[in-house]
This record gives sequence, C-alpha cells and structure tokens, in this order.
Amino acid sequence: QAMLFDLEGVVASVLTFALGTVAAQGVFALWQRQVDIRRCLLKEFFLLEVLTQQQVKLFRRDKPRMRRAAALLERYNEELSASLRHSCVFGAAHSIPMGGSSTTPVWAEHWRNQQSTVLEMSDLLSEVSD
Repeated sequence: QAMLFDLEGVVASVLTFALGTVAAQGVFALWQRQVDIRRCLLKEFFLLEVLTQQQVKLFRRDKPRMRRAAALLERYNEELSASLRHSCVFGAAHSIPMGGSSTTPVWAEHWRNQQSTVLEMSDLLSEVSD
C-alpha cells in the first residue's frame, strides 16, 4: 500500500506539472493576442490622428469639404467601433481574422462599409487636386 501511495504522488505531480504548463501556454497566447490587438489599434489611432491633422491643413479654407471629411472620418470610426463591439460580444467566431480573409458575414459587411467610406474619402481628396 505504501508503494501505491508513492505512485499516486508521482502521478499527481506529473499531472500538476502538465496542467500547469497547458494553463501557462494558454495565458501566454491570450496575452500575446491582447498585445497584438493593442498594437494594431494604436497604429490605426495614430494614422487617423495624422490623417485628421492633414485634412485640417488641406481644407482649412474650404469649410464644406472639411465638414464632409470630418463626417467621413466619424463614420469610419463609428463603423470600426461597432465592429469591435460586435466582436467583443460574439467572441472569436466573429473576430477580425488576423492576416486572413474576411469570410464571416459580419466582417464581410464590415469591410464593405469600410471600403465605401475609404472610396468616398478618396473622391473627396481627388476633388481637391482638380
């Protein structure tokens, strides 16, 4: 019976070590995903900040176009925020595919909306160069 008790101790310690390793890997993967998402959001934030500053410089004498540009940026941000909120509510099945395609209906709709907003921004900028 003493040998059985020693065997249980060895098995318990091996299982504890294995489960601890799996848990640590899971936590590290989640932490890395959070860091990647934060990096992407900060990059986009800084790009939008630069775009906003450049639009103010570009349209400072053309107030109607500046208002139109501001409305387009606001629409872009609202769509992005709505998509991120949807992702947080519905989880990974609807999350942004990291480096993949937008095959889920939610993200296909998101990219269509974002593409139309970006095309309108491009049209607005091309009007300035005319």
